[in-house]
Amino acid sequence: MKLVSKEIDIITVFDKNGKIQPIKFKFEDKDSTKVIKVDKVIDFVDCKFAGDSFIVYKCQSCINNIIKPFELKFERRTCKWYLYKI
Repeated sequence: MKLVSKEIDIITVFDKNGKIQPIKFKFEDKDSTKVIKVDKVIDFVDCKFAGDSFIVYKCQSCINNIIKPFELKFERRTCKWYLYKI
């Protein structure tokens, strides 16, 4: 996977226990804007980097009829989401 680390707009669902489930996100590349539906969350892990706390979600989606793995990163301090790797 390639490191991208771009800020994204995202739609998520919170369950009654506070667990976050990403649903879909908007990704802007140099040519266009794409909306990607998150087909499956494979795993998620809490991590820290440079003193900040993150949740990294390992996901997959069918994009152009190809199953693509990617990682989404949620920064707890700022509540921002990033497309981290694709």
